[in-house]
Amino acid sequence: MSNAKTVLLIGGVDAHVERFTALGVKIVLIQHPDKVTEYQTRAADVLLVVDYTEWDVVRPFAEAARAVYGVDAVVSLTEPGLNPASRLGDLFGLTDGHRYEVSRRMRDKWLMRRHLAERGLPVPHAALVEDRASLDAFGERAGFPFILKPVSTTAGFGLLRAEGPEDLDRVWARVRELDGGRTDRGSTMFTVDGFLMESYIDGPEFSVEALSFAGRHVVVAVTEKLTSEEHFVELGHAVPARLSDADRERLTGAVEEFLTSMGVTDGPSHTEIRLSSRGPVVIESHNRLGGDNIVELVEAAYGVDMIAYGAAWPLGLTEPLAEAPAPKGPP
Repeated sequence: MSNAKTVLLIGGVDAHVERFTALGVKIVLIQHPDKVTEYQTRAADVLLVVDYTEWDVVRPFAEAARAVYGVDAVVSLTEPGLNPASRLGDLFGLTDGHRYEVSRRMRDKWLMRRHLAERGLPVPHAALVEDRASLDAFGERAGFPFILKPVSTTAGFGLLRAEGPEDLDRVWARVRELDGGRTDRGSTMFTVDGFLMESYIDGPEFSVEALSFAGRHVVVAVTEKLTSEEHFVELGHAVPARLSDADRERLTGAVEEFLTSMGVTDGPSHTEIRLSSRGPVVIESHNRLGGDNIVELVEAAYGVDMIAYGAAWPLGLTEPLAEAPAPKGPP
């Protein structure tokens, strides 16, 4: 009789499966039909192919898997799987019962802004797009330029910048074109379900890569983002970011306060933040690993495999990081 632990893994890529395989755990993988790979078919002990983004579909399959195989943790390290994984963990009594609530706040940018504002943390002016007139009203209140973005997609999909009142017809036409449709980059598994307006945040952009252990946040790296203001495209990344010690402390302190306020207690996070003229302001955050090969850059610079921690920590198979790591070479 094997004493190996069992993980119910929701979605993900081959690298995620590889880390669980290295731990010697039983892998019950629920994967989306569009995302199954040959490696996953071989490596998973059990493979269930369903659209896990549909709760009424994934729940009975997950409950059946738990009844047959037993489940020690429900984990997802990919954006579309975060909400279903946290919801299942709460349902099965494997979490503190609030993971889904936290995950929803992290994924829904409007919920995030409201939550932070209620707790006195710095946020830009923000409002939901309701109709064409709401764009005019927001521009008058918040000024120009301002930003429009889908409430709950990722990878910068649908990000728009309204330059002035004369630009709002163009912006409104694009909002109507995208709203209700599917994303076509980053992940094709999301539907655009409304737009958020935010006042423009100036200053250089960074992301903070962190691991949380029972409410204690350890910043592993600060990533400098090389961006295009015209097209909002990330042209490259630098790890570690070229920052003074004082600015780095301002950024990491702001992110640690943010994660605590949002209720994040465990696992990896990727927080995009600008060092604006009024101080650090979080743009958005994710309770998952960063994309664009950031985890590979972090491992090369710091020797920390964030995917491995994301896999092992929920199963109790690793010790927490004691402190922020030092870079392996000169910055």
